[in-house]
Amino acid sequence: MKKILLSAILVSSLFANKDTYIEAGIGFSNSKDNFSTSSKSNISSLNDAEDEKSAIALVNFNYSYDLSEDTSLYAGMDLGTLYFGSNINSQLGSFDIGIMTSFDQEWENPFTTNANRKETDVNEFGTFLGYGFSLGKSHQAQLQYSYSKREYDKETVQADLKRDGTRHVWSFENSINSDNFTFLINTNYENYDAQGDSSSY
Repeated sequence: MKKILLSAILVSSLFANKDTYIEAGIGFSNSKDNFSTSSKSNISSLNDAEDEKSAIALVNFNYSYDLSEDTSLYAGMDLGTLYFGSNINSQLGSFDIGIMTSFDQEWENPFTTNANRKETDVNEFGTFLGYGFSLGKSHQAQLQYSYSKREYDKETVQADLKRDGTRHVWSFENSINSDNFTFLINTNYENYDAQGDSSSY
């Protein structure tokens, strides 16, 4: 799930770069996931996951500052990912460039059984490029590419399962507005090249 969400974060941050806002919310999660650090640290089998119930607090924000009529800077956070970028408007469309980073925790070895698993810090840092254009008054589109590097502070999995790696995301987002509805037509491709072949996708 986290791998899919990163793409959504980039899309929403690029589309929102002209807005200044704060979003706050709360939710509830009920899941079965032995790989989550909110699950038990000691498991006897990889398929004996138990229901994990937890509350989720969510705070997103975006701040935009106009340097000129055509150029702005923006910074914010979306689903735990911090980003900072710049938007330039021209007769050819709008151009975005920026950086983003996120921090998380995972197990050093999520496959360990009958022993206490230890947590490790996970950092991801990258950059993104975007190009926005319109084919009419009711249409907006955004092409974007992002590159990021994900690093685990410590992991004790075997070589084929090593999770350090690089992520490439290509997206094409379309927004079509009518009087009462907004239609979103989106295409997304993501490639994660991990040190271990079994952790790549």
